[in-house]
Amino acid sequence: MTPQPLIDQPALPGHLAPFLEAFQLLNESRPISQGGIGGITTADILALAPEIEPGEPLRFLRVIRAMDALVLDDFSKRVEAAQSA
Repeated sequence: MTPQPLIDQPALPGHLAPFLEAFQLLNESRPISQGGIGGITTADILALAPEIEPGEPLRFLRVIRAMDALVLDDFSKRVEAAQSA
């Protein structure tokens, strides 16, 4: 099932494109196990920060963590729904 925000295909402001690209790259290295998915590590986020947000690694960390929290929450809801079905 495709989430509604992806169906709506909102326009992403240009200044946020590097954040999305970085998140997609970091998402590929996300820990995965039989129990589900894990969060993107702080070390991985901060390793990429200088390339995306020079001088503001904490801002980059906050944005990526917020994006990661949405993915983890969506995954959790999908697992819960599948177990209830």
